[in-house]
Amino acid sequence: MTSIQAPFVEIFLFALSVAGFLLVAFFYLTPQLRVNEQEPDCVLRLFVSAVSVLVVVGWFATTLALIGAYALRWVALLLLALDGVLLGVVFLRRQAPRLRCAWGGWSEIGLLGLMLIGAALYLRPHEYVLGGSDAGSYINIAAATARTGAYLQKDEWNRFLAEHKEVTLRTQPQPMLTRHLQFVGWYIDDEDAAISRPQFFPYHPVLLSVAMSVGGVRAGFYVTPLVAVLGIAALYLLARRLFGRSVALLAALFLTITSTQIFFARYPTTEPLTLLLLFAAFLAFQALWDDAQASPLWGVFGGAALGAALLTRIDLPLVLAIVVAGLVWIAWQRRWHAGWSAFALTLSIFVVQMILVVWLFTWPYFWNTYLSVYGLLVRAPWLVAGAALGLLGVLGLALALGPERFRFQLRQLERSTSVRWTLAILIVALSAYAYFLRPILEPPRTAVAWPGNVEFPILNGQNWLRMGWYLTPLGIALATMGLAMIVVRERLARLAVVLGIGVLTTFQYVYNIMNTPYHIYAMRRYVPIVIPMLWIFAAYAIVALPRFSRPWATLAVRGILVAALVGGLVYQDRYVVRARDYAGSLAQLYGLRQQIKEDAIVLFAEPSQSLFSDAFGIPLHSIFAHPVATVRTGDPSAKEDDPTALSQHEQEVIQFLDALLGRAEAQGRSIQLLAVDPIPATVRNHLALRPAGSYAFTTQMLMNTYDDFPSVTQTVHYGIEIYDVLSPESAREGLDSIEVDVGSVDGAYLDEGFWSKEYMPGAPTMRWTKDVAKLTTPLPRLNGKAGEEPLLEIQVRAMIYRPEMVAPAPVTVKIGEYELGAFTPTEEWTTFVFHAPYSALPATDSIQIRFSTETFTPAELGLSGDNRALGFLLDWVKILPAH
Repeated sequence: MTSIQAPFVEIFLFALSVAGFLLVAFFYLTPQLRVNEQEPDCVLRLFVSAVSVLVVVGWFATTLALIGAYALRWVALLLLALDGVLLGVVFLRRQAPRLRCAWGGWSEIGLLGLMLIGAALYLRPHEYVLGGSDAGSYINIAAATARTGAYLQKDEWNRFLAEHKEVTLRTQPQPMLTRHLQFVGWYIDDEDAAISRPQFFPYHPVLLSVAMSVGGVRAGFYVTPLVAVLGIAALYLLARRLFGRSVALLAALFLTITSTQIFFARYPTTEPLTLLLLFAAFLAFQALWDDAQASPLWGVFGGAALGAALLTRIDLPLVLAIVVAGLVWIAWQRRWHAGWSAFALTLSIFVVQMILVVWLFTWPYFWNTYLSVYGLLVRAPWLVAGAALGLLGVLGLALALGPERFRFQLRQLERSTSVRWTLAILIVALSAYAYFLRPILEPPRTAVAWPGNVEFPILNGQNWLRMGWYLTPLGIALATMGLAMIVVRERLARLAVVLGIGVLTTFQYVYNIMNTPYHIYAMRRYVPIVIPMLWIFAAYAIVALPRFSRPWATLAVRGILVAALVGGLVYQDRYVVRARDYAGSLAQLYGLRQQIKEDAIVLFAEPSQSLFSDAFGIPLHSIFAHPVATVRTGDPSAKEDDPTALSQHEQEVIQFLDALLGRAEAQGRSIQLLAVDPIPATVRNHLALRPAGSYAFTTQMLMNTYDDFPSVTQTVHYGIEIYDVLSPESAREGLDSIEVDVGSVDGAYLDEGFWSKEYMPGAPTMRWTKDVAKLTTPLPRLNGKAGEEPLLEIQVRAMIYRPEMVAPAPVTVKIGEYELGAFTPTEEWTTFVFHAPYSALPATDSIQIRFSTETFTPAELGLSGDNRALGFLLDWVKILPAH
């Protein structure tokens, strides 16, 4: 197995190359970023230098990973080469380093303080290392890329699984691509089954790969927190360019302490990176717009930042369309200059690469995403028709009038007080409608999520209202008023592109969030653009409040608004600040890995809708390079009442298991099976399984909810059972006794009638039974004396938490039709012993024990919300020859 962390020499070389680039950028390149003859201050120079190295490193690494040649040493050498080229240009131009820069004033000091607060809040990352979720998928894609050097994973193991796709792979619903998945987030290529295509665009996971190459898997968790801290500066610098220092500092303050910013800064998905890249691009775009003499370096920086964002997120066509429209407008108005050429050329390079990425690498992801978008547009034809007619109308009018006359008409509209006030009133009315009326007028609908087949509500009517959960109602009101005041007061022609992106993106996602409305997860859509833009609007509203006759009154009102909003935001943070989802997961994953044999093939067996194999199979393969196979029972295409289809599927399972055993033997590998639930009968009847250990994987996360602000911390527990798959010769040896540790290592024995494992820290492992519960074990070896009929001893440890209003109920114990006896469990753990002659057993190689009792339902008794019909608690069952 190739190591994920690079050797020390490569890490040192990479650090040297990064330091060199930062020095060249800060002392030679960023001093040229003047706007309107104003020298860039230290904050701007540091920011541009840091973002530039991030973009360049990410781009080099992504390009290498796409061609299957990623390694930290190659990234370092490319960056060193670029350092040399830049230094060569500097020396040829005889450019002196600019050693001094202005540190700014009170607002820049405030920004530094906010970034430190952000670092303290954000640098407690969630540990989403398990698969089956977007966050875990990003980490595992990054680990696999760092380990193998390639973004596309090509492995003959995938081809072997595809030969038995009816058993080992999921079939996606039509017309989704590809036809099959091994795990959620990993597509099996339709043309070459050896290729596994990661679901997402590559830039973000490959950037995580770079961090893992430097500091191991754990370092990948710290990329988004650090990027989020830089995102505070990006928002500040853009707001400062648009509206001045006071608005900028307030907006940065609000963003820093917003619960969504804190949560997703710790979450290893693309949102913080997208925010940073987009706002850096907007900053450069606005600098080019404001100054016709701006340096082409602004164009290179802005085009690269926006291009990197396009390689990061799939949902930015609206942003790209508005930016391209802005470039077309500038060219049409004959305002083009060298900075715009640099911006357009740099952006074009990234756009071409993005098209190639979609075409050659992520076409299934692109198709599936925009197939869903197409479905949404089809259901809203009025919106599509209205937008199309409006766009065609504007284009037609522009062409008819020509550049000069059209610009003149726009200026007339911009100068019209009635037009501005009409737009402002419309903004306030739309916000009020979305907050107060839409939740009432647009009732929830339901949909079904695949592959879990879980029904969930569609709650788009509540999107703006739920935004208030996180921004507070005061924040929503101030953002609304701020946007209205900007429309009334500011030069809209100057703000058209950046403001248009913020407003239209907000409208887009408030109209339809395009996400499962789990909260806080659903708020991902708003993090990159919507929320930071709303905070700019809110800050503008506070700063631009009408002045009172007495200055102290104006300051007092502003101070009260700021204090109230900050207080509300801090109050809403109370659950998020202490939430550190899946804390300790990486260490526990390594602990689980230590109980699995080094070269083992890891086998799972579960229903198609279950996600246990996705959760653990993905990291065991991506991080530790274990071949992983999942037997997916319960073919979804076969009806349960179709005996022929079920029989065929069982035969396919058996054929795969035989092929797996043969492949493992040929390669000299062992096979180990992991389970958390009873193993399907077809699998455990065909394989010889011997318990090899167990692992209690326990962590916590902030519970996602459909109908309330997330406030509950839930325990996530997997009682993982590990079984050796034995050779037929080993299986025939038999055991002197059998112990079924119910609730711990019992998946190979339980037939039916048991509820899930009870997780009670400090208590024995256990399960509740239903009214009838059955388990089957092998028979132990006989050791009776000659001439005596051998006896079998069955020991049962059981108890019950019996409510006072429930009468004691006996439990009858049978083997086949032979009744062993009965016992009545009490509220203390008690061991009950039964004997049976071997002659009474219906089989010679196994024994099925049947427990039957009366049940009670806590919910029906008003004791709790538990709707299960409960029998008794079972701790363990032992079967051994009687002495």
